[in-house]
Amino acid sequence: MTRSLAHMRWELSILLHNGEQLLLTLIIPLGLLVLVRSLVPVIATSVLAAMFTSLAIGTGFERRSGSLRFLGTTPLRRVELLAGKLLASLIILVFSLCLAVALAAILRCLPEWNAGAWLIAAVLVVLGSVAGAAWALFLAGSVRAEGVLAVANGVFIALVVTALALPGSLPSPWASLVMIVPSVALANGLVNPSLVPIVVLIAWAIAGVILASRRFTWDE
Repeated sequence: MTRSLAHMRWELSILLHNGEQLLLTLIIPLGLLVLVRSLVPVIATSVLAAMFTSLAIGTGFERRSGSLRFLGTTPLRRVELLAGKLLASLIILVFSLCLAVALAAILRCLPEWNAGAWLIAAVLVVLGSVAGAAWALFLAGSVRAEGVLAVANGVFIALVVTALALPGSLPSPWASLVMIVPSVALANGLVNPSLVPIVVLIAWAIAGVILASRRFTWDE
């Protein structure tokens, strides 16, 4: 655990000194909040940015440079390396969400949720984070870095767009079909709490973990 925390601090330092990563994980979600004046799609965007796109791109290029393989030869065990990366991404996500909630309060667009709704939101964010991180590692560990960059950014844009268009605004049967998209499940679960979004996110998380565990390789 001590080695994981030490690696987390190192990973966090890299993220905080990377302008592109800060733009993706902090500036874009806050800018979106100013535009749409709704916290729900911003929460989904923050989860995708920090736990999928940023994590996938960072890991993909570290894999190409050989730094992942090098770190695997140190006393830092591979599971500790991944734990440190995930914890650093999670800290960035929490920071991003705190800024978004504060800005939403300033803009007077904070949802009127009770304690139970905030708890459900936290559960959905955790599930979305697990799913995003698992698929990020699967992508970063099985595709070349340039491919990771293209796919991660493309998926990010596509999922953000679908999260902005909640199923209620779509005609049937598209409304039901789009609910299996993780960003939509997360956003819709925040608006209309139910078991369906939770099941969808759990399914994505399980599938991502299985694929990442089978396909992740430490170098290209």
